Amino acid sequence: MKNAFPASRSLTILIIILIIGLITYLFSDKSADDILPNLKTTVTETDSDGDGMGDSFELAYTDPSSATALSPTADNDSDTFSNLHECRNRMNPLVSDTDSDSDGMPDIFELAYTNPSSPTSLVATGDPDGDTFSSLIEFQAGQNPIIYNVTLESDICDAI
Repeated sequence: MKNAFPASRSLTILIIILIIGLITYLFSDKSADDILPNLKTTVTETDSDGDGMGDSFELAYTDPSSATALSPTADNDSDTFSNLHECRNRMNPLVSDTDSDSDGMPDIFELAYTNPSSPTSLVATGDPDGDTFSSLIEFQAGQNPIIYNVTLESDICDAI
């Protein structure tokens, strides 16, 4: 009896599927994680006190080290950014972060994603990655303003 579905046909179908996937990826403004969400790896951070700040963050910025000592709503460095906000944005909660243009995003954040000589060149209402989320919204959610996001996730912040 003849094989109804020869191996060469299966291989041809597989190659076509791979080519379609490659073309979709190359002509998409989304990252590979957006196109293949099931392959995305999620790292989970321990948060002993459930305050939204991972233990590694709290341990790094407390003396003596404590995974529960920082209050998420406090502003230890008096820079108008809460400890939780600083955790989500990989900022130091013990050092004041200046905001030269008073747009709600600290200069260090703006410098990380724009012209290194101008801490005010990232526009808060702008959307440099075209994902419909403004730079300020992405900053507040702890996301990168120049990488396309399908959704914004404000997970427990992890190690520094």
